Amino acid sequence: MPTAECEIFQTQTFDHKGTTYVVTAFIEPTSPMTIKVDVTQQGVPVAITYPDGLMATLSYQVDLITKFDVENKTGVDAVDDLMKTAENDIRRFL
Repeated sequence: MPTAECEIFQTQTFDHKGTTYVVTAFIEPTSPMTIKVDVTQQGVPVAITYPDGLMATLSYQVDLITKFDVENKTGVDAVDDLMKTAENDIRRFL
């Protein structure tokens, strides 16, 4: 989850089943070469239960070199893709 010291890269909100979620891409000062993507609801990390019963907090990440390599070779923005994946996981599992 992003803290006050984090550099926010991108944020989006969406509603699902009457609840508003925030997807945030950010860079932590302790890991400046990694962009992390977390999902929160009212500032609390969101946990989902997978079909096999495993419960996990949603968190995704990509390092900057991979982000730029993917974008240069395919035109896909890896951070945008991770943010879409995070939203899709909420819609699928909650």
